[in-house]
Amino acid sequence: MSATAAPQGDAIARAGEVAPARRLPAVPAEEELLLLTAGGAANDPAVAALARGEIDWQRLLGLAQVERAVPVIYPRLRTLAGDIIPPEVLEQMRRLALVSDFAMLHLDSRLRESLGALHGAGIRVLLLKGAALAHTVYAGVRQRPMSDIDLLVDSSSAHVARRVMLDTGWREIVGGIPDAAYEHHHHLPPLRDGRAPDLQLEVHTALFPERQPFAFDVTDLWAGARPLGAAFPNVFVPSPIHSLLHACLHFLWSRATRRSTGRPSVKSRARRAVGRRAIGRCASLTWPPGLRCRRKS
Repeated sequence: MSATAAPQGDAIARAGEVAPARRLPAVPAEEELLLLTAGGAANDPAVAALARGEIDWQRLLGLAQVERAVPVIYPRLRTLAGDIIPPEVLEQMRRLALVSDFAMLHLDSRLRESLGALHGAGIRVLLLKGAALAHTVYAGVRQRPMSDIDLLVDSSSAHVARRVMLDTGWREIVGGIPDAAYEHHHHLPPLRDGRAPDLQLEVHTALFPERQPFAFDVTDLWAGARPLGAAFPNVFVPSPIHSLLHACLHFLWSRATRRSTGRPSVKSRARRAVGRRAIGRCASLTWPPGLRCRRKS
């Protein structure tokens, strides 16, 4: 038995004894299980115990698909609860995980190609959101699935960057939101991949639209940015603190937008919670002097 198999076996054995009280009794069991699988090995006993309760496995699978979490939860649940998950659900998970892996390999290829083209044009880039997290706190894009790529560039380089992306196989979205709607927005109109139309790319010039209450902005982000590495020249990622702060503020802003428009936010609360937990695990976070999350005066 391998060193990693023993703790998992212990977790399953402990789950078969007395099931611990649920950590989130007000949350449906399927949501709680999905959130628990986002944690580390310390959650294994709770995952194994909860999986042996009353779980609607088709509903869990549906939630995981919405969150793009199937490739993350599949190996975990196969190990901890593979004996009790209905075989047809486990097979669905396996197939969906394979599809996601192929899509993420393509996304990673397009990201690298796009970053290379921008470097060739002399444009510095800071990865945002999923792309940044995949290359810092996760092992790669397969462990942090996403449907779009968010790149931050200097505002003076934004339109050049967009032209470079159009020359690199990205296409304008026909029939989408009019370009005029993006005049005061924090990113240019999104582009779609000419090879995989479901994949999109956004060239950002700011973190939020002009009319927003947060004083945290790209100046702060660039000041703490770190080079991604020799394999990605002129490409940067936010510091862990700034990644966490951006995730939290983006969540607050999307919630405010949801309340004001009545439309659901693009990203779900569960997925952002998972991202915040991952950021928190990646480093010992100490708030630097002078950094404040405050409203604009």
